[in-house]
Amino acid sequence: MNSALLECHVLHHRVRPREHRFANQIFFLALDLSELDTVSKRLSFFSCNRRNLYSFRDTDFLIGSAQAAPPGASLLDKVRVHLQAQQVEVGKSLRVVLVAIPRIVGYLFNPVCFYFCHDGDRPLGAVAEVTNTFREVKTFWIPPAADGIRFKARLPKEFYVSPFTECDGEFAFSLRYENRQLSARIDEYEGGKMVVHTVVAGQTRALTDRNLAFYAVKYPLLGMQVMARIHTQALRLYWKRVPWWRKKDQAALQKNFYRPGVVDSPAGTGAIDR
Repeated sequence: MNSALLECHVLHHRVRPREHRFANQIFFLALDLSELDTVSKRLSFFSCNRRNLYSFRDTDFLIGSAQAAPPGASLLDKVRVHLQAQQVEVGKSLRVVLVAIPRIVGYLFNPVCFYFCHDGDRPLGAVAEVTNTFREVKTFWIPPAADGIRFKARLPKEFYVSPFTECDGEFAFSLRYENRQLSARIDEYEGGKMVVHTVVAGQTRALTDRNLAFYAVKYPLLGMQVMARIHTQALRLYWKRVPWWRKKDQAALQKNFYRPGVVDSPAGTGAIDR
C-alpha cells in the first residue's frame, strides 16, 4: 500500500520587516487516490465520504479548480481535469498522492495541501492548494524541475493568506515527495526580497489503526490546533508592530481564487469580501 502517515516538522521564519520564527510538529495523510476504497475498508478509524474519527471527502478538495468535472466526480477525476486545464498530457497510468490533513471528528482545515502527480514513473507536476482562514482556496501549478525529482516554480501570489503579507508578492515552491519522505519549501517574496521562509519536512509511518489512534492523542483535534496557532502567531506579530492590511484593502490584488458558498464565483473570478 502506497498510502501512509506523514509526521513532519514545520519551520516558519519571517525575516522582514521584523524577525519572527516558530516551529512545531504536525502530521498529514499521504493518500494514493487510487487506493482510497482499499484504505477505507482496511481501517476502522478512517472512512471515505462518511463520518469517522478520520475521514476523507472528495468534495473537500479542488473545490474550485475543476469546474468541468461532472457532479459527484472522484478527486482523482478532478485532478485529471485540473491537469488537462494546465495543458498536461495525462495517460491511463495517472497516479496522484495527496498530502493533507484529513477531517478529524468532522473538522477540516488545511493551510496547504499538495498533490504529487505522475503518469507511471513520469512526473507530471504538483499542485499546491492553499486555504486562508476565510476558507478561500487557491491552487498553484508547479511543474517538474530539471532533475525530474523536485517540482519547482516561482508564481504570483495574488491571494490574501495573511494580514501581515501583501497580495502582490510571489510564492517560490520547491516540493519533493520521494522514498516516503516529504520536503516542501515555500518562500514568500515581496519586491524581489524574501519575506517569509517556510519548510515542511518529514517521513512516513505505517497507516494503521494503531498509529491513527496514537496520533489522535499526540495531536488532538489537529485542524483546530492549526487554526489556533495561526491566530496566536498573528497576535504575536501584531504585538511586534509588524505592518498589516485588512482583506478589503487589497481586494483588487486578489485573483483567480475560489470562495465556497458564493454564487457566481467560480475559480478564476475571485469573490472578494468587501
